[in-house]
Amino acid sequence: MVKETTNDTTIAGKTSPTEQDQQDQTPSKDEEQQDHQEEQQEQPPTPPQDNESKTVPPKEAATLIHPTLKRRRMILLSTLCCLILLIVAAILALYFTSDDDSEATGIARLFSPRNVEPPSEMPTSMPSETPSEVPSSTPSDTPSDLPSESPSDMPSDQPSQTPTEQPSFMPTDVFYDPHPVPENRPRGYFNYDPNDNNFGPRAWGRVDTSDSFMREFGPNGWGPYRGAAAASITQNRCTSRSENQQSPRNLEETLECEAHHEIRTWCGHYPLTASEVEARILPHKLSLHMNRRPCGDVQRDSCNENMPPLVDYPRYSSRFTQFADLMNYDIKVPSEHELEGELFDAEIQMLTLHPADARLASVGIVVRAQADGYNQHFQEILDAFQRTYDANAMACAVALQRRRAQEDYEDVTMDSLATNTTAEDSNPATQRRYLRWQDGDTTDSHNDPTAKFVRQVPRPHTGFDPFAEPLWPSMFFYRYDGTLTEPPCTGITWFVMQRPMIISLTQLAQIRRLLFTHRDSNCRFTSVHNADQSVARPVFRGNGQTDIQGCLEGTFESDVAKGRLPATRCRA
Repeated sequence: MVKETTNDTTIAGKTSPTEQDQQDQTPSKDEEQQDHQEEQQEQPPTPPQDNESKTVPPKEAATLIHPTLKRRRMILLSTLCCLILLIVAAILALYFTSDDDSEATGIARLFSPRNVEPPSEMPTSMPSETPSEVPSSTPSDTPSDLPSESPSDMPSDQPSQTPTEQPSFMPTDVFYDPHPVPENRPRGYFNYDPNDNNFGPRAWGRVDTSDSFMREFGPNGWGPYRGAAAASITQNRCTSRSENQQSPRNLEETLECEAHHEIRTWCGHYPLTASEVEARILPHKLSLHMNRRPCGDVQRDSCNENMPPLVDYPRYSSRFTQFADLMNYDIKVPSEHELEGELFDAEIQMLTLHPADARLASVGIVVRAQADGYNQHFQEILDAFQRTYDANAMACAVALQRRRAQEDYEDVTMDSLATNTTAEDSNPATQRRYLRWQDGDTTDSHNDPTAKFVRQVPRPHTGFDPFAEPLWPSMFFYRYDGTLTEPPCTGITWFVMQRPMIISLTQLAQIRRLLFTHRDSNCRFTSVHNADQSVARPVFRGNGQTDIQGCLEGTFESDVAKGRLPATRCRA
């Protein structure tokens, strides 16, 4: 064994053995290390006693400093690993961070869950299977394939670019601006603007009614009923009567029913044709004007050969006949009468006249519009008004064509002309093409546009029965004495049905469009509706009690229940 010469070194507070002892008792390498570790555990090493450097055998020194170096190396390696990770993270953060992304930084992207992907710049071709919890801030470029189950809370700012394949189930609400008072207004002009102190309802007492439709029955009238009434039939009574005598009213029963039978009807002989029933679009109502009977003497058979629809009111017969002739079938929006405080969407008013003594009465039928309320019988009536509307729109186009034939205008369709397009927006060439197309004429000759427009009007429906069940919803009614609801406010007796007639929302929208957007043949708007979309006279509440009989359901028996013939009869 080779001997190594070292200075005396104090290790762990002990003196190293002498050379003689080392020669006599030299431990093996394994034993030396084991003994040294046991001594290390029993007593920690003490620092050197002096400043002189001591020489330690290499093997022992390596054995003694190994744990310390190991700890230092581990610390160093951990520090280097952390530095490397921070450098890599910084590089990735700079790589993924964009200039326009102010909310999500690169580090946030780096440590965000991997299954969450940023939204794509362009929409996907197919919608997601499940809707997002929060709606997107901007609309998509194209509509979804399927409509949403419920409408959005707020309407869109702009209309859709393309129309829907099918019409919407519910019509949209359209506001029709009231038309100003015309400069060249006709005699007897009035409107429904509550703020108009010259022509509104509060000023109706000053309206000139000398040319009202009631003049037909006076001494200077015309037709079979001329002279049936006195000249006072045209006198304005809109303010001369007390409010308790004016109409319309809120109808609530105040008296027991005195009627001994139902309101009996007879549909008459007239088909729904222009020669027998004229559909007029007046400023304040849609009115079916019935053709009059041949003569007014009801005791002559010749006067009863071609009669209008007839009505027999209980306890309201004239001297010579129990039936009254139907004069006009009018439509107004909204309803004018209220039934126990409820106002309805529209009202039918059927003005009748006893031909022998010009006694006037009117049947009132309130109308309720609902989504599933399509009424085919009522649609046939609306179609008659639609023909009048289209004919006047066409006449307007022809008038513009003749008046402006030498000028250039922007192209317009007939639909825009018939609604809200101004008269100056018509193109004569466009109107000529429209007329030829409607008449099946594809040539360039167009000598008589008026004749072509008349021939293109659809063939009208025949067999008009205003008392058919869909138009006559109930046998029960309220009865009271009141007035017409327009100047001259002549006194009449009202019979207002207890139940409403049902129509669809689309049909209600058609009524409003026909009335509020109508132009006459001179392209002048005719409607006098107000900002509330109304041509209804305000309800009179009255200061006193109005006598209103209630022949209502539960207390009034039908004719059949009394063993009589059905009240409603019709002859083809």
